[in-house]
Amino acid sequence: MTELLKAALHGWGQFISDGKVAILLVAALLFLRAYYDKLKSKELWIYSTFAAVCCMIPVTAAVLMLYQTKVYPYYWVWSVVPMTAVVGYAVTVLLTEYLPEQGPKGKSRIVPVTLMLLAIFLLSGSLDTAELANKEYRNRKPGVMTEQEETAAEDTARVLAEVKKRFADDRIVLWAPREIMEYAIEYDSSVMLLYGRNIWDASLDILVDDVYPPEIYELQNWMDRAESGDDPKACMTGPEVVRGYLTVAAANGVNCILLGEDTEADTVKLLENMWDTEAERLEGLYLFVKRGNDNE
Repeated sequence: MTELLKAALHGWGQFISDGKVAILLVAALLFLRAYYDKLKSKELWIYSTFAAVCCMIPVTAAVLMLYQTKVYPYYWVWSVVPMTAVVGYAVTVLLTEYLPEQGPKGKSRIVPVTLMLLAIFLLSGSLDTAELANKEYRNRKPGVMTEQEETAAEDTARVLAEVKKRFADDRIVLWAPREIMEYAIEYDSSVMLLYGRNIWDASLDILVDDVYPPEIYELQNWMDRAESGDDPKACMTGPEVVRGYLTVAAANGVNCILLGEDTEADTVKLLENMWDTEAERLEGLYLFVKRGNDNE
């Protein structure tokens, strides 16, 4: 909840820095409030004002972010405010009711006011939160990735490129260390995975309707222990346990496995025998490509 409050506290400034649409919304609400007594429909103004205030106040904005599963950034809470409808309604009232009521002088201002409003709209940025998301992503990547991480990403890209060469046009279902699978999720949709990011990021489970069976979690835990280096014997499991893991992986469509170079020789040999293949050394990893359909 503390993180949500921080995001909501700074979110308003970040939101309006990408354009003036939010300010235009406030101006539209203020104009409609001044003309409130003559409005034919007051419900839109009441709801929009309440929703906008809730988005601006950090506490209520944090509650909205909590309602939106805590996954989405701050600017998504503004989806509860009908910005386009409010601004459009305000402009319609201004041009068709307010100015004509001012007499001949007001009517003569309709055209220049319309042109001025058009210019304001063009200079007000975008209502598209997807563009904000893209900008956030573009700004995040260079700042987050260190030189070491960029090098790791390049190594992973080379590994996946080599893997794809082994399969030509065949479908690839990969089981590999998390770093490689995360890269495949973000950059290479042609590679299918045994499990997705939500298996190690519990907050993403809110967005999916299904869960993984227990045996898939066992495979993920085994691979993560081996990858972390905290347990150098993580891959040194009894042959029957390993055989069970590999059988489960194959039963779920896996036809390509990458294991760390510290994997026990017996495990490497067992996988080679089960898949009728020969392990390849690739960028400090063992690459196993399934040949045929026999998993025994």
